[in-house]
Amino acid sequence: MAQRKSSGSGSGKKPESDSEKKKRAKERERAAKQRAKDRARQEKDAERYRKAAEAARKRAADERAKRAAQENDPVYQEKKRKEAEKLKERGKREMEKQRKRSERRGAAAARSKAKIDEREAQKKNGISSVERKRRQREYADLERRQALAKQKKAGASKSKRNSKSLACLVLIIILAIASAIALYPPQDKITMGLDIQGGVSVNLKASTTDGSPITAEQMEQTQLVISNRVNASGAAAATIQQQGSDAFLVQVPGAAENSQAILDTLSSQGVLEFVDVSTITDETVRNYINQGLTGMNLKKEGVSYTPFMTGENVENVTVDRPQASAEYAVNLQLDATGTSEFASVTRQLVSTNGKIAILLDGVVESAPAVQSAITNGQVQITGNYTVEEANALKTIIDSGSLPVSLSIEQASTVGPTLGQQALWSGILAALIGIALVVVWLLIFYKGLGLLPAASIFLMSVVYLGLLALLSQVGWFSLTLPGIAGIIVNIGMSADSSILIMECFHEQIREGKSVKTAATAGVKEGIFTSLDADVVTLVSALILYFFAMGDVRGFGLTLALGIICDLVVMALFSGPIMRVLGPRVIDRHPAFWGIVDDVNEGEYVVKEAM
Repeated sequence: MAQRKSSGSGSGKKPESDSEKKKRAKERERAAKQRAKDRARQEKDAERYRKAAEAARKRAADERAKRAAQENDPVYQEKKRKEAEKLKERGKREMEKQRKRSERRGAAAARSKAKIDEREAQKKNGISSVERKRRQREYADLERRQALAKQKKAGASKSKRNSKSLACLVLIIILAIASAIALYPPQDKITMGLDIQGGVSVNLKASTTDGSPITAEQMEQTQLVISNRVNASGAAAATIQQQGSDAFLVQVPGAAENSQAILDTLSSQGVLEFVDVSTITDETVRNYINQGLTGMNLKKEGVSYTPFMTGENVENVTVDRPQASAEYAVNLQLDATGTSEFASVTRQLVSTNGKIAILLDGVVESAPAVQSAITNGQVQITGNYTVEEANALKTIIDSGSLPVSLSIEQASTVGPTLGQQALWSGILAALIGIALVVVWLLIFYKGLGLLPAASIFLMSVVYLGLLALLSQVGWFSLTLPGIAGIIVNIGMSADSSILIMECFHEQIREGKSVKTAATAGVKEGIFTSLDADVVTLVSALILYFFAMGDVRGFGLTLALGIICDLVVMALFSGPIMRVLGPRVIDRHPAFWGIVDDVNEGEYVVKEAM
């Protein structure tokens, strides 16, 4: 009898292996994790929704509180009342406008109905042909009067615009003539700068004797003394600029021939002292001065002395030549305190014929012997001076002493020959540039090129006239960077004119009439150019106010040129186009070079229709 195999399961399923058990366990674990993530996400969403609802409730409460506060606020209530009144007034005005429009429409409908009724009555009653012709004549006369009134009104407006344009053209012509008169002759009316006229450029370094820091007040006083010395020397258009906290840049045009005298005048501290020779402690120095010798620098020799009076007591300084003498002398007039002090010292020295040493920056300039008491306060400095040396000494004494010591860091001299060569090179470059621009305008724009050429000419005349006027009052001197600025401005003026011409052509190509293009196109070109000029003007003003040296000259000439360009655009470029557009340019399109633009505009209009 065969044995029956028993299975491990009554259901007949195959038992699971270990790998399958692990796989099912991992799946259960992943499902549990996913359910946990879902629960966490749901909790976050619920929390977010709860916070959003809470924020909404808070905003609603705040809004209710704000409205409640506004209802109790008299200022807010007054504002709401005024707004309501404005709305009410606006509604009334709209209703009134609507009523008037309705009345006009009703009146027009009534007139039309009256005409229809009249024609029907004429047909019905059969009025005479004479009466019908009379009424037709009356209607024709009425229509003609209305048309003439409209034409007269349009003509008055057009005449007013033409009058404004003609007034602008007359004004720019007067301005150009005045500028030409102010400019002629240009070599005499425009002041030349250092790099063109030639002259001296000096960098001065300030320092104190004890090494202490220099104050702003000392720098201001030093700049004033330097300015007084330079102006007293007869130099014109000199500039003194402070650089940093302890340096100056001095530029003196036209001083190339006497550059050494200028340098000596600027570097001298200008301390004038009067010393009783008997009080000098060094016997060798006393003997040197008593022998009538001058020129020794007591400060450099280390000689100690005590002055009884300084240059602060000098009231007036003059230069003259004593009788029977070939040399010049410097005469000093003392003030009341100085006169008293000098009289007291001379009374003490008259018995011994003692000497009084007159020192300038420690150097013995003169040492006269006292023959009698000097009580009138008049002192004379003699030292075999030439007229130039005497005037230089007078300038130093007149300007007063410097509060600090000045040393020459760098000095350069520009000869007038080199400057004139640079000037003529700049003028030649400007003329060539203008000629090339004008030729290009005439070739490209034909007759219309004459208008930008005239604009460039007027701008140049007005521009140079303004520079000449500023030179006469001492506010401008032409330098090489300034010439560069003038050339740049000529190019900008040409650019503005070309921009106006292009806008004019573009308007015609779009189908506009010449008259409309002369108004709208030119206006668009001027406003576009105005935006660019204003940006450049701001940059030029920044250069002028914040830069130093020659860069300021470039910024000034650039800014002035932009202003002149704007004036010429407003008074010439726009008005001349409005005057010539409908009268001259429209009648002769071939000469003015707009035939192709007109044909293209007609084609555009036909395509649009």
